[in-house]
Amino acid sequence: MNINRLYILTSLVTLAVALLFTSCEKKRISYTDMIKRENKEVSEFMSKNSMRVVEDFPEGLITPENVFVKVLEGVYIRVINPGNNTKPISGKTRVSARFLVKSISDRRKFEADIISPQSGGTHPLRFIYRENREHLTPDPQASENEATNNRFLCGAMLQSLKYLGDGAVIQMITTFREGPSFAAEEGIPMYFERLQYQFIK
Repeated sequence: MNINRLYILTSLVTLAVALLFTSCEKKRISYTDMIKRENKEVSEFMSKNSMRVVEDFPEGLITPENVFVKVLEGVYIRVINPGNNTKPISGKTRVSARFLVKSISDRRKFEADIISPQSGGTHPLRFIYRENREHLTPDPQASENEATNNRFLCGAMLQSLKYLGDGAVIQMITTFREGPSFAAEEGIPMYFERLQYQFIK
Protein backbone atom coordinates (compact mmCIF):
# COMPACT_ATOMS: atom_id res chain seq x y z
CA MET A 1 0.00 0.00 0.00
CA ASN A 2 2.80 2.44 0.90
CA ILE A 3 4.65 1.63 -2.34
CA ASN A 4 1.53 2.45 -4.39
CA ARG A 5 1.09 5.76 -2.59
CA LEU A 6 4.75 6.61 -3.11
CA TYR A 7 4.46 5.70 -6.81
CA ILE A 8 1.33 7.87 -7.24
CA LEU A 9 2.91 10.79 -5.36
CA THR A 10 6.11 10.55 -7.42
CA SER A 11 4.09 10.43 -10.64
CA LEU A 12 2.05 13.48 -9.65
CA VAL A 13 5.17 15.49 -8.75
CA THR A 14 6.83 14.50 -12.04
CA LEU A 15 3.72 15.50 -13.98
CA ALA A 16 3.51 18.87 -12.17
CA VAL A 17 7.17 19.63 -12.89
CA ALA A 18 6.74 18.67 -16.56
CA LEU A 19 3.69 20.93 -16.87
CA LEU A 20 5.57 23.79 -15.22
CA PHE A 21 8.48 23.52 -17.68
CA THR A 22 6.09 23.19 -20.62
CA SER A 23 4.21 26.35 -19.63
CA CYS A 24 7.50 28.24 -19.17
CA GLU A 25 8.64 27.12 -22.63
CA LYS A 26 5.42 28.44 -24.17
CA LYS A 27 5.96 31.87 -22.58
CA ARG A 28 9.46 32.25 -23.99
CA ILE A 29 9.72 34.13 -27.24
CA SER A 30 12.69 34.56 -29.55
CA TYR A 31 14.29 37.97 -30.10
CA THR A 32 13.13 37.92 -33.73
CA ASP A 33 9.55 37.20 -32.65
CA MET A 34 9.77 40.00 -30.06
CA ILE A 35 10.71 42.44 -32.83
CA LYS A 36 7.88 41.20 -35.08
CA ARG A 37 5.36 41.47 -32.25
CA GLU A 38 6.57 44.94 -31.33
CA ASN A 39 6.53 46.18 -34.95
CA LYS A 40 2.91 45.05 -35.16
CA GLU A 41 2.04 46.86 -31.91
CA VAL A 42 3.72 50.09 -33.08
CA SER A 43 1.99 49.91 -36.49
CA GLU A 44 -1.41 49.34 -34.86
CA PHE A 45 -0.81 52.20 -32.40
CA MET A 46 0.13 54.60 -35.19
CA SER A 47 -2.81 53.54 -37.34
CA LYS A 48 -5.27 53.88 -34.45
CA ASN A 49 -3.98 57.41 -33.74
CA SER A 50 -3.82 58.49 -37.42
CA MET A 51 -0.04 58.88 -37.25
CA ARG A 52 2.23 58.59 -40.26
CA VAL A 53 5.98 58.32 -40.74
CA VAL A 54 8.21 60.37 -43.05
CA GLU A 55 11.94 60.07 -43.71
CA ASP A 56 13.03 63.73 -43.52
CA PHE A 57 12.42 66.74 -41.32
CA PRO A 58 10.62 69.70 -42.85
CA GLU A 59 12.48 73.01 -43.03
CA GLY A 60 12.73 74.43 -39.51
CA LEU A 61 12.25 70.94 -37.98
CA ILE A 62 8.72 71.61 -36.65
CA THR A 63 6.63 68.62 -37.67
CA PRO A 64 2.89 68.73 -38.41
CA GLU A 65 0.39 67.09 -36.05
CA ASN A 66 0.58 63.26 -36.15
CA VAL A 67 3.61 63.24 -38.49
CA PHE A 68 6.71 61.49 -37.13
CA VAL A 69 10.20 61.44 -38.61
CA LYS A 70 12.06 58.14 -38.54
CA VAL A 71 15.47 59.12 -37.12
CA LEU A 72 16.68 55.57 -36.53
CA GLU A 73 15.25 52.09 -36.92
CA GLY A 74 12.69 52.00 -34.11
CA VAL A 75 12.85 55.70 -33.14
CA TYR A 76 10.28 58.18 -34.44
CA ILE A 77 10.00 61.81 -33.34
CA ARG A 78 7.64 64.69 -33.90
CA VAL A 79 9.21 68.08 -33.18
CA ILE A 80 6.82 70.51 -31.48
CA ASN A 81 9.55 73.03 -30.62
CA PRO A 82 13.14 72.50 -31.85
CA GLY A 83 14.58 74.62 -29.04
CA ASN A 84 17.12 77.39 -29.50
CA ASN A 85 20.41 77.37 -31.42
CA THR A 86 22.39 75.97 -28.48
CA LYS A 87 23.22 72.37 -29.44
CA PRO A 88 24.32 69.73 -26.94
CA ILE A 89 28.02 68.87 -26.72
CA SER A 90 28.83 65.18 -26.36
CA GLY A 91 30.22 64.33 -22.94
CA LYS A 92 29.67 67.85 -21.58
CA THR A 93 26.06 69.02 -21.83
CA ARG A 94 23.98 68.17 -18.79
CA VAL A 95 20.33 67.67 -19.70
CA SER A 96 17.16 67.85 -17.62
CA ALA A 97 14.23 65.98 -19.16
CA ARG A 98 10.56 66.03 -18.19
CA PHE A 99 8.00 63.82 -19.88
CA LEU A 100 4.71 61.98 -20.02
CA VAL A 101 5.36 58.43 -21.22
CA LYS A 102 3.05 55.46 -21.77
CA SER A 103 3.55 51.89 -22.86
CA ILE A 104 2.10 51.08 -26.26
CA SER A 105 1.64 47.37 -25.62
CA ASP A 106 -1.50 45.89 -24.06
CA ARG A 107 0.72 43.21 -22.52
CA ARG A 108 1.99 45.61 -19.88
CA LYS A 109 0.36 48.95 -19.21
CA PHE A 110 2.21 51.71 -17.41
CA GLU A 111 2.46 55.49 -17.44
CA ALA A 112 4.88 57.97 -15.90
CA ASP A 113 4.18 61.69 -15.71
CA ILE A 114 6.89 64.12 -14.61
CA ILE A 115 5.80 67.06 -16.77
CA SER A 116 2.12 67.95 -16.41
CA PRO A 117 0.76 70.38 -13.79
CA GLN A 118 -0.80 67.40 -11.99
CA SER A 119 2.67 65.88 -11.49
CA GLY A 120 3.56 68.36 -8.72
CA GLY A 121 6.51 67.41 -6.58
CA THR A 122 8.14 65.23 -9.22
CA HIS A 123 11.76 65.52 -10.26
CA PRO A 124 13.27 65.57 -13.76
CA LEU A 125 15.48 62.92 -15.29
CA ARG A 126 19.03 64.29 -15.53
CA PHE A 127 21.79 62.91 -17.73
CA ILE A 128 24.92 63.75 -19.71
CA TYR A 129 24.38 63.97 -23.48
CA ARG A 130 26.56 61.63 -25.54
CA GLU A 131 26.57 61.16 -29.30
CA ASN A 132 27.01 57.44 -28.84
CA ARG A 133 23.56 56.38 -27.69
CA GLU A 134 24.94 53.20 -26.12
CA HIS A 135 26.72 55.20 -23.41
CA LEU A 136 23.88 56.21 -21.11
CA THR A 137 25.30 58.45 -18.41
CA PRO A 138 23.08 59.69 -15.59
CA ASP A 139 24.08 63.12 -14.28
CA PRO A 140 26.40 62.49 -11.31
CA GLN A 141 25.21 65.79 -9.81
CA ALA A 142 21.55 64.70 -9.80
CA SER A 143 19.88 64.55 -6.41
CA GLU A 144 18.78 61.24 -4.93
CA ASN A 145 15.17 62.05 -5.86
CA GLU A 146 16.12 62.94 -9.44
CA ALA A 147 18.11 59.71 -9.74
CA THR A 148 14.91 57.69 -9.25
CA ASN A 149 14.05 58.56 -12.87
CA ASN A 150 17.31 57.13 -14.25
CA ARG A 151 15.44 53.98 -15.29
CA PHE A 152 13.80 55.99 -18.10
CA LEU A 153 17.10 57.08 -19.66
CA CYS A 154 17.39 55.50 -23.09
CA GLY A 155 19.24 55.59 -26.40
CA ALA A 156 16.21 57.10 -28.14
CA MET A 157 16.60 60.26 -26.03
CA LEU A 158 20.25 60.64 -27.02
CA GLN A 159 19.36 60.00 -30.67
CA SER A 160 16.61 62.65 -30.68
CA LEU A 161 18.89 65.28 -29.11
CA LYS A 162 21.20 65.20 -32.14
CA TYR A 163 18.66 67.36 -33.96
CA LEU A 164 17.53 69.63 -31.15
CA GLY A 165 18.53 72.65 -29.09
CA ASP A 166 18.01 73.79 -25.52
CA GLY A 167 14.31 73.96 -24.61
CA ALA A 168 13.16 71.49 -27.27
CA VAL A 169 9.79 69.77 -26.95
CA ILE A 170 8.98 66.61 -28.89
CA GLN A 171 6.80 63.54 -29.06
CA MET A 172 8.62 60.25 -29.49
CA ILE A 173 7.86 56.61 -30.17
CA THR A 174 10.59 54.13 -29.35
CA THR A 175 10.86 50.40 -29.71
CA PHE A 176 12.28 48.31 -26.89
CA ARG A 177 15.65 48.19 -28.67
CA GLU A 178 16.21 51.93 -28.08
CA GLY A 179 13.95 52.32 -25.05
CA PRO A 180 14.69 52.03 -21.32
CA SER A 181 16.22 48.76 -20.17
CA PHE A 182 13.17 47.79 -18.08
CA ALA A 183 11.00 47.96 -21.23
CA ALA A 184 13.59 46.04 -23.25
CA GLU A 185 13.32 43.03 -20.95
CA GLU A 186 9.71 42.47 -22.00
CA GLY A 187 9.89 43.94 -25.50
CA ILE A 188 7.59 46.87 -24.68
CA PRO A 189 7.45 49.85 -27.07
CA MET A 190 6.84 53.28 -25.54
CA TYR A 191 5.21 56.56 -26.50
CA PHE A 192 6.51 59.81 -25.05
CA GLU A 193 3.41 61.95 -25.45
CA ARG A 194 5.45 64.97 -24.41
CA LEU A 195 9.20 65.13 -23.83
CA GLN A 196 10.94 68.39 -22.95
CA TYR A 197 14.69 68.99 -22.75
CA GLN A 198 16.43 71.78 -20.82
CA PHE A 199 20.20 72.13 -20.73
CA ILE A 200 21.61 72.67 -17.26
CA LYS A 201 23.91 75.68 -17.12
